[in-house]
Amino acid sequence: MASQTAFHVGTCAQNGLFPRTGDQALTQYSSVIQSYCDTGDPFCCSGANTAAHLGYTTEYDSAALNFVLGKIGG
Repeated sequence: MASQTAFHVGTCAQNGLFPRTGDQALTQYSSVIQSYCDTGDPFCCSGANTAAHLGYTTEYDSAALNFVLGKIGG
């Protein structure tokens, strides 16, 4: 479910350990949130690469900052 949402950012194209369903999918907030998940992440993408999970702050820090600044007009 996470990889199919409008607010998904990253390279994963499958569900992870605990996929969200129904109201848990947060689709009503898709214009104001982003969810980061890359291929190999053992939690959000059913992978086996813990480094993928631990690397989001390095990989997406600028993108996340720009997203937030764009939402708050900064």
